[in-house]
Order: sequence, then C-alpha cells, then structure tokens
Amino acid sequence: MNEKNEIFKKLLPINQLFELYQRLSETIITTIDVKGLSLNALAVNNSIDMLCEVGMISHDKGENKYRRLTEEKLEYAAFVENLYTGLKASYSEAFLFTAHANLLYDELEAKLYIKRNSVSLDLSGLLMLLDNIGKIEIRQNDVYIIDKSLLKNRANVESHITRHKTLESLKRQMETNEMLGVEAELAAVKFETEILKCSGIDKVPERISEFHVNAGYDIVSYMHTDSLNPDKFIEVKSCSDERWIFYISKNELEVAKTKQDNYFLYLYNRKRQQIRVIQNPYFIFYKSEQKGLWAMEPQVYQVKSLEGLL
Repeated sequence: MNEKNEIFKKLLPINQLFELYQRLSETIITTIDVKGLSLNALAVNNSIDMLCEVGMISHDKGENKYRRLTEEKLEYAAFVENLYTGLKASYSEAFLFTAHANLLYDELEAKLYIKRNSVSLDLSGLLMLLDNIGKIEIRQNDVYIIDKSLLKNRANVESHITRHKTLESLKRQMETNEMLGVEAELAAVKFETEILKCSGIDKVPERISEFHVNAGYDIVSYMHTDSLNPDKFIEVKSCSDERWIFYISKNELEVAKTKQDNYFLYLYNRKRQQIRVIQNPYFIFYKSEQKGLWAMEPQVYQVKSLEGLL
C-alpha cells in the first residue's frame, strides 16, 4: 500500500472530525492541544494529516500550530463536500478499492455492492468515513455503493487473450465493440423510458452495465405501475443487418431461463436504428428453433479433461 494511505487504518468518525475542524475554525490549535484531546491518538494524528493533505488545514512546523486554510468557516455540508472532493483528488490510489472487487447487484434494493472482505483491512478508516458521509453503506459483510462515481475506475479485466491478433488490433476491436454496445444501450434506455411513460409508470430505467458486466442483463426497469422494485431485466444486443445476428452468453441464457417473462432482449439494428423486443427469449428461442424461426449455433466450446491430473 502507498505509504500516504497508511492513515486510513484509523480515522476519527465524521462528527469528531468536523468538531476538530470547528475548533480550528475558532482558534489556533497547537500540537500540545492535539495531544490533550481525549480521543484515540492515532485516529487524531491520521485525521489531522488527512485534513492537511486535502488542503483544509495547514501545519506550521516552525510554531507547531495548525490553522484552517479558508477564511470562511465551513458548515457541515460544505465541510463534507470539500473533504470528499479533496480525498478523491489526493488519495486516488486508495479509491481504487472497487477496481478488482467482484461487483454484485441486489435486485430487491436495486443497488450495486461488493463484499467487505474484498477490501483491504488497511482501508477500514476510509470505508468508515465514506459510510459516515453516505457515499457507501456498510451492512455486515456487504458494502453497498451509493455514490457510483466510486466505480468509474473499475479495471477492465481481460477474460482471455486472443493469439492471432496483435494487442493493438485487439484493443481497437474491443474499443469498437464497446462503443457499439454503449450506443445500443443508450438507445434502449431512451426506448424503455418512452415505454414507461406511455404505460403511465412514473419511474426511470437504470443502465447497470456501466458498472456491473456479469449480471446477465444491461438495464433494469419496471413491469407495472405498482412495481416497487425493478422487475424487468433487459439485455441489449447491437445488430448490424436484417438477420438480427447477435451473440448471447451462457450466463445471459441462464438468467433469461430463471427470470422468464421478466427478461427481455432489446435488439438494436444499427442500420435502421430500430429496436426489436423479445420477451422471455429462452423460451422463444428454443421453441422457435424447432419451427425454423431462429437458429442458435455454438461458437465456442469449453474443453476439459475428465481424467484428473496425471
């Protein structure tokens, strides 16, 4: 871990941190005053170092005094906003704690979350602080992401390496595919928004694929006017010709099988800029394949030995 991020092992709760800042707003605090605070010494020192780093207070080493840097005395809301902005700018590495964690989606609450044990214990203070100010919500072993800007830096983990293409060409193809996928998803969100409006459903669809790529669907929406939680799950596919050719993963098929009539495919024809809707595609495809309406062809096979290791 970056040495600068060591402070996140132990920090003051946000209310005590604000009280400390308020005292600095009223008077000058010396290092002797700091040592006299009836609070955890390590948490106090780390919190002061953090406030200095984000530019909210300064430390005059010559006089051993701390001062606030702004003439205006910040109220709580402004203090929290400035602190959060400064933290993300000054401790960008620490804010990558979601980058490699497995992102999950709570369909009942329509929230993204990660497992607590996927975050280093060295960042316990940071998690506590983010929870205090409402950017995340810690519930036992789960960390719910309230501020989705925390997910912007998630790493794109490659699932495989293609041998017969250079890295540059592979990168270009992936960028093109991603661009076409985003185009289709944005068109689908606009299309779904109109469906909700016409159906008298006063809610908005949410594109979760931006953060969660393994859910088995790209957009969550609502089936009925009395739907309290998302109960419509939309997978978007970008198609280039009139035969509506697209690829669907095993995971997407399994989710479609589970959700049945609550699962939809929105096929976006790039040429016509039209969307074709297929409800319960698992049933439709397997039934229609027998009637010659759709054809599913395997493109990739997983091969494994059944003999065990030699």
